[in-house]
Amino acid sequence: MNVGRSGSDDAPGAAGPSAPACPLRGLAAVLCGLAVLAAATAWGVLPAFLAPWLAGPAVLATLALGPLVRWTPGPADPWKLAAFTLVLSPVLAAAIFGLARWGLQAVHADPASAQGFTALAAACLHLLLLGRSVRAPGAPRGALAALLLGLLLSAAVGFLLLRGNEPRLVFPGIERAGVAAALERSLPPEHPWLAGEAWDRVWSGDLLALSTAKSLHLAPTRAHALFSVLAAFLTPAFLFLLASSLWRDARRAVAGLLLALCAACLPLVSGAPAWSVLALFLEPGPAHLALVLSLAGLFAASHALRRGERPWVGLCGLCHGLALVLDLTSAWPAALSTALATCSPACPARVRPRVLLALVLAALPALVQARLLEPALAPSGALDPASVALGTWPWLLLALVSALRAVPAVEPERRVVLHLSLAAAVSGSAAASYGGPWTAVEPASALGLFACGWLAPGPLGAVFTGFSSEASLSRAARRFGIAWLAACAGLGSFGPWVLRGEWTAARAAAGRDEPLCAERAQGLEPGGSDAAAKDLREALAFLRTEPQLAEDRAVLLACPVHNPYRTTRDLPQLALAAATPLALYGDSRGVVNERHPAFLPRLEELLRLFRREQDLDPTLFPRLERLGARAAVLLLREEDVAFVPGVVAKLELLGFARWRGFGTVALYLGPRAAHGRYGLSAAK
Repeated sequence: MNVGRSGSDDAPGAAGPSAPACPLRGLAAVLCGLAVLAAATAWGVLPAFLAPWLAGPAVLATLALGPLVRWTPGPADPWKLAAFTLVLSPVLAAAIFGLARWGLQAVHADPASAQGFTALAAACLHLLLLGRSVRAPGAPRGALAALLLGLLLSAAVGFLLLRGNEPRLVFPGIERAGVAAALERSLPPEHPWLAGEAWDRVWSGDLLALSTAKSLHLAPTRAHALFSVLAAFLTPAFLFLLASSLWRDARRAVAGLLLALCAACLPLVSGAPAWSVLALFLEPGPAHLALVLSLAGLFAASHALRRGERPWVGLCGLCHGLALVLDLTSAWPAALSTALATCSPACPARVRPRVLLALVLAALPALVQARLLEPALAPSGALDPASVALGTWPWLLLALVSALRAVPAVEPERRVVLHLSLAAAVSGSAAASYGGPWTAVEPASALGLFACGWLAPGPLGAVFTGFSSEASLSRAARRFGIAWLAACAGLGSFGPWVLRGEWTAARAAAGRDEPLCAERAQGLEPGGSDAAAKDLREALAFLRTEPQLAEDRAVLLACPVHNPYRTTRDLPQLALAAATPLALYGDSRGVVNERHPAFLPRLEELLRLFRREQDLDPTLFPRLERLGARAAVLLLREEDVAFVPGVVAKLELLGFARWRGFGTVALYLGPRAAHGRYGLSAAK
């Protein structure tokens, strides 16, 4: 990972012979010790409150540091190393966490130990730092501007997401918290709202949130918010690196960074509320992190396509592969851009097979996942592709004109980087404009606009060179450069000016708490102060303390929110799956379950159970046993009994018995064969 003074890669000595190398022995010892202590907290040897302060720096922030340094020939550049380490570490930690949890589950061991094994793996990887060094940190020209913009953007995202929990619990925040709770029970997860059914949607982003939440003792919804802040911080860094890799001019690279961010401010949808690609960072889910990984893959490709040196070919495949696994519908335009640039005439013939092989190997896991979980590939389609085209195509035309004007000034070796940038701009804009079931419009439009932004400053070289006393440029070239600068500034300033209304609306929602829901390290829980919420909170906390329920794969039955007589609102819709350690037998309507063939029969069965005294279905427990559940817990509220006074006698006929009472909430356990395992004779 060598870097020249302008931020682009050059020969190993491009930074100058005076750049000293810093050994990493001390850092390796510190990180390895922190990781071992983090493992000790995961296994209960040290107090749990130390876990975030140990696992954060030693696992989530630096797990990829050792492999990257060992992979790089010669002293690595600290700026690029830091960017790749921050974006890869949490994803690789989640992969190790998932493998450890799956292995422990296969041998019927306690899956809670997976976090300890992840920390130990991080300690072993930190040993790879021994005997290696990095170059002394020297800020390339323009890198400080990228760092400052990253800090400002991440601070704005954190301001909107981390104060009150209401922005984190909007759709699909609660639904993703339910999937994370299902992952905590089993891997791969079963359907959180339909016990015994397979979850047929992509869950890699939810595994990432669960791994981070376990490391930092946070709710998964907060983990998703932290990824939004991380993505907002790293996006300007990779945009600057991509621009500097193309232009080898720090001033044009900074101009490209500014234009890319300004293009991302432009609202893409007419009407209210306006939507810009920067709003992608405010949505729960892995799309924003997949976008940053795609930018990292494009940056690695900008080096790999020229020389094919280590570690760029492998990093290109790794970043694109992880982005595709996290969110295929968001990441495929960037991977396609790399493939198109690899097939261009500017790519050296000796490099082409290696890059294509890396891309094929990177795409295989995502394609297998898509084959197994095909229903998950249809994105929600929040934006209309036709209206998106109105916002993206003017920027694309600007980028195309800029690229054509800049072709003579681009070094022959870097023509392939120009082709890569053009491919990213065209594929992202085209994918966003035409949509389709395999495309998430928002991330695709973000990629297209970002690429258009870092391409736009091509003709500005005449302006910057004209400031030099040694410049010998024609008056026409200088005038065209100044006119181009004015056009870019005018188009770039239009987006932030229009975005003021969206910022005002988002700021008004920030800082508010959802009155019915609270976030805890174990997940969501009722957040109200009334008696019904307090009693339900105590009942759900009691269920978490019963290990026998997990051994029996117990299922929870509760009255759906859509039951007309219900007046108690102790949790938001669909939030019960994220608040209980048990899978739900059924729940109310929602986009995550209503299209499943088992949803409507189970909803009708639950409504009959809680509405009619005479409607008795003796096949309930045999069907649950076929699903693998050896026990069932029924949550009965006081209003359920008030509406159907005979419901208690009906439950006893079915085989349920009162297990525990918490004020207005009672827990009933069945079938009769399970009563002895839970000591019901001594229950109150």
